[in-house]
Amino acid sequence: MQIQSTIRVALFSGLFIIITTNAKDEGRAERNQRARVVRSSGPASEGFQMSALQGKQMFTSREAIVLLLVLRNTTRKVLPLVVSSPEKDYEVSVKDKRGKNMSLTEYGRKVRDTKGDHLSRAVLRVSPGQELRYEYPVSAVYRMPAGGSYYITARRNVFRENGKGVAELVSNTIKVMVAPN
Repeated sequence: MQIQSTIRVALFSGLFIIITTNAKDEGRAERNQRARVVRSSGPASEGFQMSALQGKQMFTSREAIVLLLVLRNTTRKVLPLVVSSPEKDYEVSVKDKRGKNMSLTEYGRKVRDTKGDHLSRAVLRVSPGQELRYEYPVSAVYRMPAGGSYYITARRNVFRENGKGVAELVSNTIKVMVAPN
C-alpha cells in the first residue's frame, strides 16, 4: 500500500484554494496512470521529475484542453516547493507542427502580464516519492485553431537541492489535435 497525495490548485476571483486528499490503496486505473507517468516524464532535475499527461489526443474546437501536470519527488528526502496557481507556476509552450508558438488568448495575456503578482503563495513540503497533480487550462491560455496539431511542453522553477538558487524543470512534450470544424 502506498499513500498518495493529490493537490488541486484553483484561483477563483482572487481566492486561493488547495485541496488535499489521501488514498491508502491505489486502484488499477491509478496504477496504470502511474506507470504511464513513469514512461512519459521529462528528465529528473534537482530531485523532481515532471510529467505532462492528457487523457486523449483528439479534441473538437469547443472542448476544453486541460493538461495534467504531475510533479514527483524522486529523492529520499523532503523537498520544498513554492506554489501559487498553475497558470503562474508553470510556463507552458504550445507550438504548431511547424514549430510556431501559438498566440495567447485574452485570459492568457492577463496571466502573462500579472505573472509576478501572486495573491497567495505557499511552500509545500514534498515527501519522498510524493506526487503533486495540477491541472493547467491550455485552451483557456492559448489559441489553438481547429484543424491543427499542437505540441505542448511545461516548465517550472524548483529550488536547487543545495539551496542555492533555482533550476528549471521540464516536462515531456505531448501532442494534441483539434479536429477541423
